[in-house]
Amino acid sequence: MVIVAEVSKSAVRDASGSTLYFVTSVRDVTKERALNAQLSHQALHDSLTGLPNRVLFENRLSQAHARTARRGGWNAVMLLDLDDFKEVNDTHGHLVGDQLLVALARRFEEVTRSSDTLCRFGGDEFIYLAEELASPAQAEEVAERLLGVLAKPFSLAGTQVQQHASIGTVVLEGTGKAWTELIGDADAALYEAKRQGKGRHVVFTPTMPRGQRLALSPPADPPLVRSGADKPRSSDTAHWDRLNRRSGSPVPLRRYGSVEDVGGSLEAARESRQIPLDGPDRAWPVVIGHDETR
Repeated sequence: MVIVAEVSKSAVRDASGSTLYFVTSVRDVTKERALNAQLSHQALHDSLTGLPNRVLFENRLSQAHARTARRGGWNAVMLLDLDDFKEVNDTHGHLVGDQLLVALARRFEEVTRSSDTLCRFGGDEFIYLAEELASPAQAEEVAERLLGVLAKPFSLAGTQVQQHASIGTVVLEGTGKAWTELIGDADAALYEAKRQGKGRHVVFTPTMPRGQRLALSPPADPPLVRSGADKPRSSDTAHWDRLNRRSGSPVPLRRYGSVEDVGGSLEAARESRQIPLDGPDRAWPVVIGHDETR
């Protein structure tokens, strides 16, 4: 066992300034240091999978940009989303869903290069930073390896689960892009991968539309917006912007209908307290009123 001690030493002097003796104190700070290390780790890592979280990922990305600016070359950011993960939770329960996320993280770690960073981005999404690539084509090789570890089913609580995923990749040369733009590009490529049939990876191109995948993937049973004292209409719906896991500002979603019933704007809805924007589970909803498409 290693004991960490904090030692202080002070001199006691006489009137002429000569040293008479020293007073030394020793304090055991082993538990304090261990607690500080634990808190630091928790602040930078996902509590479920133990992977780096978005805060640490952004730091690693900034460092990667700086190295690339000095040395040249390519980096790549890959946004990985599990296909139909909701069905796992609905069929087998959230405990199995959590176990699957942990098992996925361990498999992804097996093919993560020592120079790269694998992060849980939130929910059923992971994000991967591939550094110092020899060419843009190498980014596709990394994406293939990540998808390859999903070929074998997962055995969880006596249940066999076959899980697939889609990946949207952004290849960066030079200093790269701002965080918000980078995630938007990766999300656009991910949307295209899912549009093509899921279980595949797609590299971003400037012609891809941005902000569409989020509109197609609302969570199950979203809260309905009430209009005054009336009960919510069956055609009301709400799409939730995953602000807390992304850029820090709302990501535009494709909208249906209008927000006239809550004052014509998200801000009006917020002020009317019809939408919970506070608390640990806040998600910044984008409210959509009457859905004429149903």
